[in-house]
Amino acid sequence: DIAIKPTISSPTATSITTGGATLGATVTSLGNPASITARGVCYSTTIDPSLVNGATCVPATLAQTLTPYTISATGLSSNTTYYYRGYATNSTGTGYSASGVTFTTLAANAPPTVAFPTATSITTSGATLGATVTSLGNPASITTRGICYGTTNNPGLGGLNGGTCIVDGGTSIGAFSQLVSGLSPNTTYYYRGYATNSTGTGYSASDVTFTTSVVPQSVLSIIVTPSEGGKVISITDSQINCNPTCSGIYDSGSSVTIQAVPKSIYWRFSSWGGACASVQIGLCVVSVSGSNQTVTVLFVPRLFNFNEF
Repeated sequence: DIAIKPTISSPTATSITTGGATLGATVTSLGNPASITARGVCYSTTIDPSLVNGATCVPATLAQTLTPYTISATGLSSNTTYYYRGYATNSTGTGYSASGVTFTTLAANAPPTVAFPTATSITTSGATLGATVTSLGNPASITTRGICYGTTNNPGLGGLNGGTCIVDGGTSIGAFSQLVSGLSPNTTYYYRGYATNSTGTGYSASDVTFTTSVVPQSVLSIIVTPSEGGKVISITDSQINCNPTCSGIYDSGSSVTIQAVPKSIYWRFSSWGGACASVQIGLCVVSVSGSNQTVTVLFVPRLFNFNEF
């Protein structure tokens, strides 16, 4: 008699999950001699898995019948393609089903991935913050995306680490940005892009920061003439209490209210000069610009009408 290996056909892969599958085949001939000592399935990430090349081989229940059989393959990697072959062995040798047959495990559930955070158009109180959704995750559908920022590392949704979050409104892969306002000047903020699917929320990298601009400041100088005539005070800032001169440093865009106060009834306010030159009364509101400013005040002796006494 001629010695013949068993023949195997009809490989099957069912019940595929992220980490396993049910694999099978059918012994179509027991070969010669017509008695098999083992049958099962070999699988690997390389083609032609077998009992002798390092593949994982799982034996099935032994039976001397020409019927389908299955085994359970476990511990697989998600979203991975595997080659597999059924096998059967008799005293002549081992026969395998056809080569090149594959199955792919399911992708594991995963949150979206977000990368490439950006901070542009930075001012004293705002910035345009952005990021890019690079993967929708699994399932591949995001419900929201946006930006979280704060003065503590890893700001996140729900006030995580003191974060404030702005929803972008998009639900696709790609870049997005949002204008953030109401920030404090000269302050370092952490920020992260985020995207959420039914699995969870993914964020861009931590430790990414930007710093808001410093508010420009300027000097307001006040000169009182003559010094014996009076002084200038401010009802908004104690730095201003001038005779004959004083000055204060102020943020651009702020305002300072100053008042000319005669020394006695023998003096009266006459006029302002400089930044208050257009004001005709002894009270002036100075709007602080980005450059230094000077205000002068003139007091003159009061001329009495003796009929007043």
